[in-house]
Amino acid sequence: MSSSTIVSEKALPTFIRDTVLPHITRGSIVCLNGDLGAGKTTFSKLLLKELGYREAVTSPTYNVEHIYELSDGKQVRHIDLYRFQDGDSDYLSDILQCEEYYCTLIEWAQRIPALSKYSDLELQFSIETMSERKIELTSRQQS
Repeated sequence: MSSSTIVSEKALPTFIRDTVLPHITRGSIVCLNGDLGAGKTTFSKLLLKELGYREAVTSPTYNVEHIYELSDGKQVRHIDLYRFQDGDSDYLSDILQCEEYYCTLIEWAQRIPALSKYSDLELQFSIETMSERKIELTSRQQS
């Protein structure tokens, strides 16, 4: 399933709740792609908030990976591949070890093109206006 929509910052939580969360199940790999400032980290913060996480969420650009524990004990892994070179797949096998996590969010997933075939959900972000983003969503889940 693929869809594309323009989403305002104000409507993003509703978009996440109604459109994205139904596609996420235990072990899901969610690839987030787009240019700098396109909304990947904002999306990640809001998705974690929708899942019930109430503490600060920061981009794992320098740490590469953060693990967030939700109030129900589920863990969400948040990875940022910005500092990786295009095509650098040495980290791929580590990323794919995702069964223990509720889901794995991967910013800059396009840096490792092979990730695409393993993702359950891909979101491509692009800037439309200062407060609106075009989000192209592709789900590989079986209905």
